[in-house]
Amino acid sequence: MANYDFASTLSPVDFELLSKDLLEVELGILLENFREGRDKGIDLRYAGHGQNLIVQCKRHATFASLKSELLNKELPKIRRLQPSRYVLTAAAPLSPQQSDEIKEILSPYIQSTEDVFGKERLDSILQKHPEVERRQVKLWISSAGVLDSLLNAQTHIVSREEVDRTKAAARIYVQNVSFDEALKILNEHRVCIISGLPGIGKTTLARMLMLYYFRHGYDVIKIESDISEARNVGYSNRPRFYYYDDFLGQTAQADKLNKNEDQKLLDFMRSVHESKTSIMILTTREYILNQARLHYEKLDRENFDHRTCIIDLSKYSRQIRAQILYNHLHFSKLPRSHLEALVASKGYLKIVDHMNYSPRLIEHLTSPIWVGGIPAEQYLPNFISNLDNPTRLWDHAFSKQLSLRAKNVLLLLRACLRTHEC
Repeated sequence: MANYDFASTLSPVDFELLSKDLLEVELGILLENFREGRDKGIDLRYAGHGQNLIVQCKRHATFASLKSELLNKELPKIRRLQPSRYVLTAAAPLSPQQSDEIKEILSPYIQSTEDVFGKERLDSILQKHPEVERRQVKLWISSAGVLDSLLNAQTHIVSREEVDRTKAAARIYVQNVSFDEALKILNEHRVCIISGLPGIGKTTLARMLMLYYFRHGYDVIKIESDISEARNVGYSNRPRFYYYDDFLGQTAQADKLNKNEDQKLLDFMRSVHESKTSIMILTTREYILNQARLHYEKLDRENFDHRTCIIDLSKYSRQIRAQILYNHLHFSKLPRSHLEALVASKGYLKIVDHMNYSPRLIEHLTSPIWVGGIPAEQYLPNFISNLDNPTRLWDHAFSKQLSLRAKNVLLLLRACLRTHEC
């Protein structure tokens, strides 16, 4: 039986979207996200076939806090809305007696305890519908010690630090088309290179795929320095997930790979492909992959195109950008005054729509360490100023990883773009 911790793992928006997916498959209807202004009592709605069905999604961890909000805040809203049917999803575990009590509190709008979906019922629906569960990778960090078991078996070569980083990444992760793209490549070729610009989310995607395959019975082997680590683990007839982050390093130096390692790497990738059971994920920055192919003849001869999942901002819809920002803010522990400063006059839209938006910059600019003593009224202007000039993200790559000739070409291109003379 699934046992998920919805309250601590999901943000309110995550829980609302999960509730939407689960109720649609359980009730056989299509729900729309609907907010009639602020705190008007509607999270989801169905208005077909003569029904005015309203859904509220409550992420309270305990029945006591859930009951208090229903009595003091939600019931007056429901009376104003007068729905023909009211459905409640709750992250808190509910006993039959507690479901009965909620029905009595919200009568006649909740017509039956069948319209009260507590934690256990949501777990049960997830188990019945694996296609929905597959879309909820971040939930798996809370399911019966999934990540802790990564540390407790000899073949799961994953450090405590990597587990902690995966937990942190999962809390703010928003699933997008790149996840399904990478899965498709892995199903066809067993090997996938995740490539893209710095800070775009390559490592986060790799970690979510690690969760996915571990949950499906794969042993996890994380490669830290070179491919010999994977070769030395030993034979196993169990499927394995090999994870090699930044396999070409974080700099564009041409001598990253050890002697003959390019051939050893290609041989190992080929053996994974031919195994028909194991999986291999590699990540690298796109420009480093291109430079490595110029330097290593054997890599250049290999056609990686069909095995490469390139992440770029075009794969992040406006809604996904907004969810990523929301999740970072929700779990950031920033003062409420600073959060309200972003909401005022819809200032958050300036962030979501900014041309320099990137997940890494969002992570950096929502960190209490960065915010420090910035007054609430200056938070949004500072946020936008850093997006306008994101030198922190690119300074190291520009200063340390490019040749003088490459720097000059880049500066020339920038000048051309500014004057529209390219």
